[in-house]
Amino acid sequence: MASKPNKKATTGIISEIPECPVCFEPLTAPIYQCKTGHSLCNSCTRALLPPVCPLCRQDMTQTRSLLLEELVSKAQVTCPNKSAGCIYTMSNKDVEEHLKECIFKT
Repeated sequence: MASKPNKKATTGIISEIPECPVCFEPLTAPIYQCKTGHSLCNSCTRALLPPVCPLCRQDMTQTRSLLLEELVSKAQVTCPNKSAGCIYTMSNKDVEEHLKECIFKT
């Protein structure tokens, strides 16, 4: 039996990082899910008392949305110092490292 070729989906640039539906900030890892699959940022998940999804009222879990975390980390974003003149575009996961060296720091 012939082996199947390793097919990887072609990846495009994600133009927008999904927002947390509670605080409306861009999602960053770790991203947690409720029982029905709604995803919240870490800060909002930890602040929930009781730990119930504010969207559907189902229990929050400690299940992480690993696929969403991976997509968010690979999203292409511009430098937060763009308004100061930086034209650098990078993966979301590389922003912190870039900011250490960005000459347009504010």
